[in-house]
Amino acid sequence: MGEITFMTADGKKVTASLNVMRRCKSVEVYFIENKSEGEMLLPKVDADTLAKIVQFCEQYQDKPLPVVEKPIQSSKLEDCVKDEWLCKFLDMPLKDLNELLTASNYMSLKPLEEFIACLIATKIFGKSTEEIRKDFGITNDFTSDEEKQLQEFFDWADNIWYCAFNY
Repeated sequence: MGEITFMTADGKKVTASLNVMRRCKSVEVYFIENKSEGEMLLPKVDADTLAKIVQFCEQYQDKPLPVVEKPIQSSKLEDCVKDEWLCKFLDMPLKDLNELLTASNYMSLKPLEEFIACLIATKIFGKSTEEIRKDFGITNDFTSDEEKQLQEFFDWADNIWYCAFNY
């Protein structure tokens, strides 16, 4: 199949193979099902992030996607996804990972969304609330009394972690 062009949020044009980009359901619908031609506008995706999405799609164009070991029982992505390339690919700052997740969602690239969700799950696995806040830069805006009330009210939530990672 031919080449397609994307116009990114930062005003750059990025060209990729339509065959490579078929994993993105929004691309498939736009160019194949609707028989559209020309450029696809991506107002929520910058060129650097799109380049990462193209790289992911190229890597898995002709081979099966890795399997995520469930339930997640490790704080290491390598233990949950037995794919060295993917683990290295997702080794990036949290800000870039968030942009990649947002772009994957916008472009309907479900497999990449799931791998990023797995990575985030491994980053919070076995950590306390304070450790998670620190790692993700989350400010605690609760008073100590409010936090105590929440802990008492949601005491049952401590037991739900197993269920959450056993999806």
